Formats: sequence, C-alpha cells, structure tokens
Amino acid sequence: MSDRQKKQYYEQVGVRWSVRDFGGERDLDQALACYKLALLTGQSVGEKERVIAGILHHIAWLYRYQGKAQDEQRFLRFALQSYIKVYEEEGEQLNNARLMYIIGELNKRVGESSEAVRWFSRIVNDKRIMDAAMIRASREQWQQLREEMADAEQMSVDGLTDNKEHRSKSQPV
Repeated sequence: MSDRQKKQYYEQVGVRWSVRDFGGERDLDQALACYKLALLTGQSVGEKERVIAGILHHIAWLYRYQGKAQDEQRFLRFALQSYIKVYEEEGEQLNNARLMYIIGELNKRVGESSEAVRWFSRIVNDKRIMDAAMIRASREQWQQLREEMADAEQMSVDGLTDNKEHRSKSQPV
C-alpha cells in the first residue's frame, strides 16, 4: 500500500479497529465479518472496482448460505452496480464476455429479467466474442428467460381473461 492508502485506511478503518483474530477456520458469521472488513478496507484505499464487485458478490453468497434472502438481494444489487461500473470503465475495450455474463446473471437473480436478456443477448450477438462456452451459456439463459417472460405474460393475460369472465358471470343482467 502507498502512504496515501495507509493514511486513508487508518483514518477510515484503523481508528475504529478492535483486535480480532481472523486466522484459522471461520464460521459464516466470521467469514461475513472478514469480507465486510475487506470491503471497508478496499473502499477506503481506493481498490479497483473489479475487486470491490467481487467482495460484494461474496458477501451476497454468504448471506445466501445464512438464508438471509433480503440481505442477499441487497448485496447482489450492490455487486451488480459495481460490475456495471467495471464494464463501463474497462469492459468494452476488454470485450469481457464473463463480466457481461455475470451482469446478466445478477440481473436475473434480482428479478430484472429484461435487463438480463439484454446482457445475455449482447454476448450472443457480439461477433468479437469468441468464447464458445460463454456464448452457449448466454444463449441458454437468454432463451430460458424469454420463455419465462412469455409464460408470465400469458399467465397475466389468462388472469385478466378469467377476471373478466368471473365479473361478467357475477353481474346481474
């Protein structure tokens, strides 16, 4: 770490630090505390956004293992925002199919199906992407999401039709 980073770390984290031992095997709570410390440290020293995104993603996984769906979703959204920032900063010149796939998958997990489809379709349609496994996985996700969205749309239409029929039968003539 540079002197500037050390100073930032000390001012933002170090002054509040109480001694803890993160060595050895950790349970989920200890792992979560360790990742949160890594997040604070990374943010305070200006770590690369890609690293921050990965830490946020790991925190979401730990919440999933704990069965805390609301916290998992919150950190998945944070990770998604961070990965998008990485893509905006470096993704286009790197043509990073894996990064785009993660963004699509996280959109899917947080319920943003249309956005997920857009990210998966970018991978499928970008002729510069040569990673066959990523293209295949993206195509599968894309098709699955489109089918799910069509099914949801059909259920919605069917529900409206059923409600109209129910109302017309129950109204006196």
